[in-house]
Amino acid sequence: MGLSSRRGALLVAGLLLSLPLAEGAVRLRARLQGVSVEEARRRYLGRGSTDPAFLPHPSLGRALRPGARFVHRNYLDLEAPWRINALGYRGEEIALPKPPGRTRVLCLGASTTFCGENPDGRTYPDVFGRLLREARPDLDVEAVNAGVPAYTSVETVIDFSLRGQTLEPDLVVLYHGVNDVNAALAPGFRPDYSHWRPLPRGDSRGIEALFEKSLLYLTLRRRDRDLEGPAASLPEAPPEAIAAFGRNTATVAALARARGAKVVVGTFAEAIDLYPEMFGERALFHGLPRPAVEPFRKTLARFNEELRATASREGFLLVDLAARLPRTKAIFYDWLHWTDEGCAEVGRFFAEAILAAGLLPPGR
Repeated sequence: MGLSSRRGALLVAGLLLSLPLAEGAVRLRARLQGVSVEEARRRYLGRGSTDPAFLPHPSLGRALRPGARFVHRNYLDLEAPWRINALGYRGEEIALPKPPGRTRVLCLGASTTFCGENPDGRTYPDVFGRLLREARPDLDVEAVNAGVPAYTSVETVIDFSLRGQTLEPDLVVLYHGVNDVNAALAPGFRPDYSHWRPLPRGDSRGIEALFEKSLLYLTLRRRDRDLEGPAASLPEAPPEAIAAFGRNTATVAALARARGAKVVVGTFAEAIDLYPEMFGERALFHGLPRPAVEPFRKTLARFNEELRATASREGFLLVDLAARLPRTKAIFYDWLHWTDEGCAEVGRFFAEAILAAGLLPPGR
């Protein structure tokens, strides 16, 4: 065997030895981060979140895992326990069919409705449900937290159509905006958000399926794709994106009213100026490049104007949180999520508006 052949053989032997070691190192890293190997593979394959609070869902992409129990360490480094009920929503179990005489309020939205940083009993739906019961002790008022982190108005239309309206709500509260902005600023806008939401990967075949057994391979494949950088964003959302957001809101309202429920919508409040350190020159802003900050704010403001116009046209109650909620760090723990005090303020605004508008049924 010549010198070059021996070097080639050594190189091959070295690769054969190093690959298992590298695979073991990647798996150990995942486990040290509290993620099982199978959960890490699911993340890289796009078949569900590594977050054990979620399950893949055929119509919604993902949904909260029924029966899950968690203790989350929040922004204050305190334990924030929360639970998912058997129907896949946060909070206590929901009786079906709805008990006679019960007034059920269904709160729809994303992470700012779910309130993951706030323990059970301190989310804004918890707060305003409690305030409504205190103001109307003659009623059996129940507030259901149907917020799911990362949902847009599109998922909420689907979720309410398939699941939410079966809960027989008497009042529906809708709070959306920030997640829809990402779709609005993505090139090639489509009203079903298919231009922006990734399609779930199907099962691979052949050699690709074999490679996907390796966590090292999946890690390198994703890293290669990440080198392409974040997707470009538009300098301004197209008019059809603004119209689609308003239409989705009106669709949920129409579905709710068709089942006899009344509707309340909140404008979306942000506090970007309080947290400039979150948005350095090399940082991403809500998954978009740093220059997207101003288009993002402008689009969110246009969404809020669309909500005001839609509420006026369709005749449902609007709670203008964007105009009323104080921009302080006592209220916002980051630029969009609320502290316990913030949840209390939001709950109070919704409760006062509902009571002033007389949206609860008459007493017994």
